[in-house]
Amino acid sequence: MKWKSGEKLSLWLGLVVLGAAALGLRCLHLEDRPMHTDEAVHAVILGEMLESGVYHYNPHDSHGPTLYYLSYPILRTLGVHDLKEMEAWHLRLISALIGTTTLLLLALWAKELGTGAVIAAATLFALAAPFVYYQRYFIHEGLFVLLILLLLRCLWSWYSNSHSIRPAIITGIVTALLFATKETSPLVIIALALAACGLWLMQKNRTEFTHPFLKEIGWAFFAFVLVFMLFYSSFGTNLHGFIDFFSAQLRFVHRAGGEGHEKPWWTYLSWLLMPNFYTMPWSGLIIFGLAAFGAIRCWKQLLVRFLFFFTLALGMIYSVIPYKTPWLEIDLLAPAILLAGVGANAIFQVTERFRFVFILTTALVFLGLGRETWQTCFAHAADARNPLAYSPTAGDIDQLVTRIGQLQKTYPHDSANIVQVISTDYWPLPWYLRRLQPVGYWNTIPENITGDILVTSPDLLPALQSKIGPEWKIDYFGLRADVLAIVLSRPGPHE
Repeated sequence: MKWKSGEKLSLWLGLVVLGAAALGLRCLHLEDRPMHTDEAVHAVILGEMLESGVYHYNPHDSHGPTLYYLSYPILRTLGVHDLKEMEAWHLRLISALIGTTTLLLLALWAKELGTGAVIAAATLFALAAPFVYYQRYFIHEGLFVLLILLLLRCLWSWYSNSHSIRPAIITGIVTALLFATKETSPLVIIALALAACGLWLMQKNRTEFTHPFLKEIGWAFFAFVLVFMLFYSSFGTNLHGFIDFFSAQLRFVHRAGGEGHEKPWWTYLSWLLMPNFYTMPWSGLIIFGLAAFGAIRCWKQLLVRFLFFFTLALGMIYSVIPYKTPWLEIDLLAPAILLAGVGANAIFQVTERFRFVFILTTALVFLGLGRETWQTCFAHAADARNPLAYSPTAGDIDQLVTRIGQLQKTYPHDSANIVQVISTDYWPLPWYLRRLQPVGYWNTIPENITGDILVTSPDLLPALQSKIGPEWKIDYFGLRADVLAIVLSRPGPHE
């Protein structure tokens, strides 16, 4: 597809405006929402990296290293040197910047899909509630989506420029970065393989898919292994990190069974397409509706068929796996949003005689998207009834921190471990107690109770009370929905 005169300038002007709007929207009230458990885990890992200058991959629920290596120089530039200096907005700004970068990278599809399709996709990406919500979270998913879209682009460039080593090497690098972001990346590769098989089976002339790619595959594999090993070995300082990735795959296979997050296969469809407590799911209905229209209308285009099969395959894989969390929605919406752009552009073209109706309908669509985004991303962002707010941190958390701070002032400053957190489920407390030192953390009851303030969970409370005696004062605070944090304070001067 050749661009008309001035079309390239129009594309970039449109994307810059949309990018600025997307960044501004994602940066609104970044401190208002309580810190989620996953954000707190990543913040603590990043804090240790800032303090020591060293990062070692942890295969237990912390995901890959790319987000930390990307965040490190940004936080240094912002003047952050350790966990105590961090603020929530520092971390969430990084996610907002990643989301805005993803939007701008949609320009790479302009020649294949058309300027109108890219602008439409970028508009949905900028406003749709799931993207806005999770690109205000300091989690890996935003970067994962960026790399999924970039990998799709690289694969298509490689296919379109057969016998060329450069796109093969770039594809290998991007694939390695995808693997270095989340351990679930093999699922994306499986979905890509299924999509390629679907295309191959549909082709009448199957020789189109039999280019001699052996040399390019070798270069792609070499680039993949090199970048993969660099990141997981912490650039050669932790060679065991490469082995840890494979142990994490075994952990992922076990975790895929649910581990408390198991849900039926239709869960993503219900989250994306069913009305919720606050609003209609305009994002899911509009994106999938336009994607379906685009796929039907432009089915003859090979790229459209590829995007359709990939979206379908990834959705089926994610649905079959019992483990489900709502932020995985944006993995499914990422390729669908390209198809939605194709659909929106097709509707624009076929409604040339009814342009007023098209403009009016578009305005109503924007109103629906805007209302959903406001309700779910801002007005009720931490409400457990919000389908995007998965196990949100309770508003009591600030009262808990205040209470511990008040109690700390009443005890001698030379007490060892003045705050002992003894709980089977204490996150995100390491984030909220980061400035109330000294604090120690235990998953089981230690032999010696040396702290004047204890924070525990209901399951450990009876055993802990039998060890310390009944005279300690008790305060109860909500940690998350249906999760309590219990603060015990030793009888002392404050009484």
